[in-house]
Parts: sequence; structure tokens; C-alpha cells
Amino acid sequence: MSGRTRAPAVKRLSLLQGADSVAGLCVVIDVFRAGTFACHALAGGALAVVPAGSVEEARALKARNPGWILAGERGGVILPGFETGNSPALLMNMDVRGRIIVHATSAGSRGVLQASRRSGTVIMACFSNTSAAAGFVISTGADEVTLLAMGDAGTTNAAEDEEFASFFEKTLADGGRPPDPGPWFSRIVRSGATRRFMESVEPSMPQADVPACLAVDTTVSVPVLGSLGDGTPALVDAARIA
Repeated sequence: MSGRTRAPAVKRLSLLQGADSVAGLCVVIDVFRAGTFACHALAGGALAVVPAGSVEEARALKARNPGWILAGERGGVILPGFETGNSPALLMNMDVRGRIIVHATSAGSRGVLQASRRSGTVIMACFSNTSAAAGFVISTGADEVTLLAMGDAGTTNAAEDEEFASFFEKTLADGGRPPDPGPWFSRIVRSGATRRFMESVEPSMPQADVPACLAVDTTVSVPVLGSLGDGTPALVDAARIA
């Protein structure tokens, strides 16, 4: 890493279609909830989070690796036969130390894989790891950074992801120091983005996911896409590969 502190040029894109146009280092954003899940999984001691491009791929990975944890959702709801869904709040009550988690989500995991076709460095960032992620980006000396806001199911813009992209861009411009998040949180809440969780009776979409996802710098984990020994793409903590 170069140690250079100059802020990079930032390009902002959205959704799965935007993943086909990323350039430079790519920051995949999925606040509710894949990015937050991945950060807390690695912070909790998981060895890696393996993004799956489809439910079928996730099941196949689990079949070949019975000791892995199978996690995922469609429409926000845990998939049948999966050990957990996409809830960071529920994940925090699990012991994932030393485990590998297969992660199949509607937007985030698919976005990571798709962005990797064009970017040599792909990370996930969210409110939970803002400072650590910004520090990583700046330390690489990357001249160009793409912020990819994944939205709902990768097809519809989501306020929380667009707002975090704005928040993270400001953080990068300020040398890695996050601003007061109040205005960004206010816009997210006013947009109704939190309503589906606050009104949900679905156990895999607990209300506790809202504060878990809207809290700044609760982890220092930066999920970076690398690979396992057999070549399987996997998000690992940047601290493990530094």
C-alpha cells in the first residue's frame, strides 16, 4: 500500500446494471443488510464470507462444504433450509468464530461478484465500518474509486444505499473522517427505508437490524474480495491480508 492520503476521484453508480461499468477500486454498498452482515461476520471471527450469485450456487457450495454456514434471503426473508438469513442483529448472537459463511442475498452478494469482473479490488462498506473502509481506500493510493449502491434486489434505488454513498464520498474527501451522520440518517428515515423492519413480524427481519445498520464505526473490519485456497471468491477481512 502506498500510504498516500490524497482523496481519489469518485464515480457513483447504482444497482446490478451499474456493476457492469465500475472502474478502479469498487466499494459495494448494501446498508440493509448484506454489507453490514459481512462486516459483523468478519468482526465476529468468521474466516470468510463467500458471496453466492444464486440460491442454487449457495446450496451447491454448502453441499460440497458441510461445515460452512449457509446464510441468505430473498425478499428479505430467510431461505428455506438456511441456517440464518441476512440479519446482522441475529448474526451477532451466533458463534461464527473460525467458520466460513456462504452468503446469498438479493443484491449485495451478487453485486460483489459482478463488480469483480471489472475491478481488481472490491470491498464492502457501510455505516458500520465507515472509517476503516475509508482508511483502506485512501491507503491503497487508488486514483479512481467507484461507489456502487446496490439498492433493493439490485434493481431499484434504495435511499439508505444512495445516502451512504454520499456519506462515504464526504468521508473520503475529508481524509477518512466521517461527518456528523445526523442529516444522512434523517433522510434515510424520512424516506421510509426503515419502515419494513420496524413494522415487520418476520423473525428474520428484526427491528434490531435498524440500529445495527445505522450506527457508525461499530466495526473495523473491511470485507475485501479475495479467494479461498481452491479459488472460490471470498470476502476476507483486510486486516488478515495486510
